[in-house]
Amino acid sequence: MSAYYCGIDLANKTSSICVLGPGHELLRACEVPTSFEGFQEGLQGLTQLRCIVEASPLAEWACGMLRRLGQEAVIIDAKKAKGVIAAKKKTDAIDAEKLARLALTGWYNPVHEKSAQGRWLRSLLQARNGLVSGATAANNRIRGLLRAHGIQVGIAQGDAFGPRVQELLQDEAKELTPVILPLLVVWQVQRNEVAKLTGCLEEMAKRDATAKRLMTAPGVGPLVALSFMATVDDPHRFTKGDQLAAYLGLVPAVYQSGERCVYGRITHEGDKMLRWLLAESAHIVLHRLKRSCELADWGRALAERKGPSKAKAAVARKLAKILLSLWKEQRNFAWT
Repeated sequence: MSAYYCGIDLANKTSSICVLGPGHELLRACEVPTSFEGFQEGLQGLTQLRCIVEASPLAEWACGMLRRLGQEAVIIDAKKAKGVIAAKKKTDAIDAEKLARLALTGWYNPVHEKSAQGRWLRSLLQARNGLVSGATAANNRIRGLLRAHGIQVGIAQGDAFGPRVQELLQDEAKELTPVILPLLVVWQVQRNEVAKLTGCLEEMAKRDATAKRLMTAPGVGPLVALSFMATVDDPHRFTKGDQLAAYLGLVPAVYQSGERCVYGRITHEGDKMLRWLLAESAHIVLHRLKRSCELADWGRALAERKGPSKAKAAVARKLAKILLSLWKEQRNFAWT
């Protein structure tokens, strides 16, 4: 049982700490460096603290540091916390105090802390995503610079893009070579690194029993399986597939008042990367799958009634539920 309640507003360089007693009295308010030594100094002499921090890239690291200091640490839902602590006057110290009051009242939603394996796998996937985005940006910048001089690259994609650009520079725009060539080098380096990371992830998926099981589902490859594992981390924290679908932002928004009930588009909450990958898998199920499958038949029938966008979202939602079931029950997808 915690005797004192602490709110910590995390930032990259310094963090604000506020500690309250059981009678709401202010015991300590200070600003410390965001480091183990900083937390140690800021909480010196205090024990039995319940510390809460908002979900952020630093949150899991900070909770690890706090537990090393012998304190209870909880990560809370940042979006829901903002609805409580929002005010016209906003400072880090005020935010820390409001987080401390949330700790005291218990009026917060704790979020799952990923395992070390889940964090490492997610870092690998995000690194690949960053390289893909960088290569795409370099590709678009090269096309845009050439287009400004009336030169069209055309439909050249993948490995054909580099030779096509070099050919255009040689034949039509030698004067642009000093401008375009560095971007082309960056594009090629990033593509090479994407290929290396992709190969690494594919090897990991081949060796992992859970990933192999998830890949038996239609439209699911190594990237989707590993991203699902990294995001969900522990399948048993979701008692139903509907909870997972809501967690991933794949359920429709609802506005209900009195007799009026309006369903909107999907909420787009949760992990953007996994939601996008599931949507890509749904596209494969709907448009490229050749093998007979009940999920594909259901999705295509829905597309005829409701349109392709709603069908894609619905198939992605159902696919997420299927993957959760396969993982929890440790079985392969049943095509029949």
